[in-house]
Amino acid sequence: MAHGHQLTLFNRGKTCPFLFPAVEEIHGDRYQDLYLLSGKVWDVVIDTCGYHPAAVGRSAHYLNGAVERYIFISSISVYRDFSVPRLNEYSETRSWPEDGNPQDMSADTYGARKVLCELAVDEVFAGRSLHIRPGALAGPYESFGRVAYWLQRMARGGQVLAPGDPRQPLQLLDARDLASWIVRMAECKQTGIFNAVGPPKLLTFEEFLYTCQKVVKAGSAIKWVSEQRLLAEGVRPWTELPLWVPEFLRGLQEVRAQKAFGQGLICRPLEMTLQDTWEWMQEATPVWPEQPWLTPEREAFLLS
Repeated sequence: MAHGHQLTLFNRGKTCPFLFPAVEEIHGDRYQDLYLLSGKVWDVVIDTCGYHPAAVGRSAHYLNGAVERYIFISSISVYRDFSVPRLNEYSETRSWPEDGNPQDMSADTYGARKVLCELAVDEVFAGRSLHIRPGALAGPYESFGRVAYWLQRMARGGQVLAPGDPRQPLQLLDARDLASWIVRMAECKQTGIFNAVGPPKLLTFEEFLYTCQKVVKAGSAIKWVSEQRLLAEGVRPWTELPLWVPEFLRGLQEVRAQKAFGQGLICRPLEMTLQDTWEWMQEATPVWPEQPWLTPEREAFLLS
């Protein structure tokens, strides 16, 4: 709106339905209520919630003729082999298993489904589509609580378990930086495929944890526990210890985004993202979906 654009939000109206009173909202479910969009035209659609290829395909077919371009928010999970470092937009993507259930919406099929969603858009909007593939996002309003886990853990103090190698890379992009960049990409009518990860310079897990420590201003001691011990004890990467991946999946945190940086993606300092997130957590007391994060009891056992 600050850029002078006219916006329409199409959503179910279940989460914060009156958050943007100055913006036109159409309440409906994309699986059955696309008819509510009939008779309207737009320059571009930004599809942020496409997870099922059939639903995305229906949206693309329905909006063909009503919009000029289709921006689809995909994921770096589309890539097939994360043991390979420095994946780029031309790296091999996942394929749907021959015996796979088309209705499978599990985490195991997430990447393959995103690939099929991209293809469903291109079937209709070939040459008029823009696919954005983000990695882990951070900032206020984060819905998973991955960064929040580490901020809260540092605030609790004591001896903090840190996973694996302090020098392991970590990619984290502020959602606000991603959003503003997508608006600019829409304005310049960009098409193609772009990874969206940050920052442009190497960020290590050690730097991330010490910045968390600095932001919460609490006394805590970081103790690094080897990857071998964590895996031997059955600690689940990414889920029990958020944002951590073992060496054989290190490519997940080394995705290249030179194309995006060349097109103006700018990353704010990590400390600013963490500070804003921490302040939001104090003011809003957010509630995240129940996650299997490492419990204090299990952490104490692993530290011993």
